[in-house]
Amino acid sequence: MARLFECSFDFFATADLDTRWTSHVVTTGRGVITISSGTGRRGTNSLKIAESGSATVHLTMVKKTIAPGSSSGFCGISFITDKAPIAPGSYGLYSVVDAGTEQLTFRINSDMTLSCVRGTSAGTVLGTPTSFALSVGVNYYLEFGWTIHNSAGTFEIRVNGSSKRTGSSLDTQATANAAWNEEWIGLSDAGSVGLGSDSFNVHYDDHYLVDSTGAANNTFKGDARVDWLKPTAEGANTGWTPSAGNRATTIDEVVPSATDYNSTAVLNEKFTNVMENAPVSGATVHWLTVVGLIKKSDSGTCSVAPVLREVATDRVGSDLNPGTADSYLEWPYEQDPETTAAWVTGGVDATEVGLKKTA
Repeated sequence: MARLFECSFDFFATADLDTRWTSHVVTTGRGVITISSGTGRRGTNSLKIAESGSATVHLTMVKKTIAPGSSSGFCGISFITDKAPIAPGSYGLYSVVDAGTEQLTFRINSDMTLSCVRGTSAGTVLGTPTSFALSVGVNYYLEFGWTIHNSAGTFEIRVNGSSKRTGSSLDTQATANAAWNEEWIGLSDAGSVGLGSDSFNVHYDDHYLVDSTGAANNTFKGDARVDWLKPTAEGANTGWTPSAGNRATTIDEVVPSATDYNSTAVLNEKFTNVMENAPVSGATVHWLTVVGLIKKSDSGTCSVAPVLREVATDRVGSDLNPGTADSYLEWPYEQDPETTAAWVTGGVDATEVGLKKTA
């Protein structure tokens, strides 16, 4: 499997950041991170970072720990800023990280060009597009690719699906390991005057992350969107007990509610819901991920599995074990389990999604 993570920022609130992401960090008195309503690329949510005050070395970002299958990776994310970095400085937008230390940072410079640098945002510049720069107030889809190696490393910067700069036979390894296991999205200033005492806002949206393994989703995806599809009605399986209403209306909020849920103590009981259709009929579907905010109510063994029902057969996925605190469990499907082929929007539209209690 090449898919590692994706995030639309559309179905959780600021207070829930660390349930979907591993952690976040904000330099005191400097940055503010929020899930901002209506500021995403399509009027949905964005990850908003507001900078103010003064500091010369700080981080304001969300972090995700992952387990890639290779030293290479590819990511995409939309980005817009309302102000350029203070000349002659720069700040990091995205970092590829090995156990808390940046291997590579992709940064924006005061002339609105993008650079790939080894290490922190103040590290060694490995390459900068010479004939392209971003503009303030314009939303761009940025893609970054990399291979971590101390002599055969590579990088690529793409903007709106077009390659703007590549590099090869490079030292892209800032640590002792030719590996990475984290991504950081947000702003990092390792001592330049890029952030300085200025105030400005940036927004991120529609993020994907893959590595180079597997037969699909192992390279750039192009200008991509990440859509959250919510339940619209109960489906063919009507196990589990809704807290109120029905099994679809209990879990269709944009921001999860602690008082709306489905529950069961019955082994092998399952429910499925009819879901919203894919927003663009006929579009390429790279993968589908079932995401549930789940907890168990007591100690002891508990496991749940996703149920996908497209035609007349319940396709039960792999078990995961919830804890006693709310946490997001996710099950990615790079192929349609009904057809064992790539997803198409018709398959997405026809699929009911739910859960089964397996232990």
